[in-house]
Parts: sequence; C-alpha cells; structure tokens
Amino acid sequence: MIRVTGGLVVPLFVVVLSLLGGSISMTRKLPEIQKRAAPAYEMEYRQHLGRDGKNEEGWLRPITPVEGRDMLIFQILQVITAPLLAIVAYSSIEPESVTAAVLIGFGSGFASEPLLLYLREKIDAVIQKRAKEAKIPKKFADAAPDPAAAAETGQDTEAKPAEQASGAPDPEAPKPQTPEKTSGNA
Repeated sequence: MIRVTGGLVVPLFVVVLSLLGGSISMTRKLPEIQKRAAPAYEMEYRQHLGRDGKNEEGWLRPITPVEGRDMLIFQILQVITAPLLAIVAYSSIEPESVTAAVLIGFGSGFASEPLLLYLREKIDAVIQKRAKEAKIPKKFADAAPDPAAAAETGQDTEAKPAEQASGAPDPEAPKPQTPEKTSGNA
C-alpha cells in the first residue's frame, strides 16, 4: 500500500470550475477583440471622436491584427492559468463548505484576467526599476507596449513613427563602427 503525505489537496470540481470561469471570461472578450480589429470599426471610432480628437463616448481605440492576436493569446493564457490560481486560492482559504469551494473555483477562473494584468503591471514596474538601477538606456529598458493592458483601459499604446514601424533604421540609434581601412602597406 502506498501512502501519500503532504502536498495540496484540491477537489477536482474546483479545477474544472476554474476552467469554466476562465472560458466564460475569454468568451465574453472575443467579440470585442474581433470588433476592434475589424476595418469598419476604425471608421466608426473616428466618427465618434470629439472635435478635439478625444474619445468622449468611451469607445475603445481600434487595434491592429497583431494587437488582436496578442490579446487573443493573453485570453488563452488566462484560461490555462485559471486552475493554478484556483489551487492557490483554495489552499490559502481552505473553505469549509462546498458552496465556498464552488465560488473559489469559478471566481478564480473568471477573475484570472484582471489578476494576471495586475501581476504583469507589477513585474513590469520591477523590471523598469532594475533597469534604472543598472543604468540601462531607457530605449532598451522599455518593454513593448502592452496591447492587452491598453485594451483593458482603453488607452493607446505608445505609437512608433511611421518610418520605424516600416522597418527603416532608427535615426537615433548608434551607428555601427567599421574597422578603419589601412593603406596597402601593412
């Protein structure tokens, strides 16, 4: 007879409910991502901008297909991490009733997206702080704009100039050094 001691004991229904909650959270976001990535949405968005160019009616800015893909991948990852969050929550709280366990399972799945966004924000802050301490130039320390977080807040990510976005060399980048040529006599 094998006897297992220690470890985390979490009912299977908590894990399954967390996947269900995470799937529902993702499913309610997918139509928004598709709509914002559609070309027709950009025209609607521009029509609803105020005269000063500000978004006065709460419309979220249009997104590029690449941002849409990133947002979709983030949604998939939040479903995948939902059971892990449920296990941590269940083990931390140790509910005494089945009702509480059900709420923990479903709630941790449904709330996995805001939890992951919060963690990402804190991790980015630590990375920026360490980069400053190490005196890394700002242009190398800045992470790429986060489309998922920008989508949640409705804010624009930092736009690159058109020539940089097209792949042209950055005019502010240091020029590569070439070895000096010597005259024919060496």
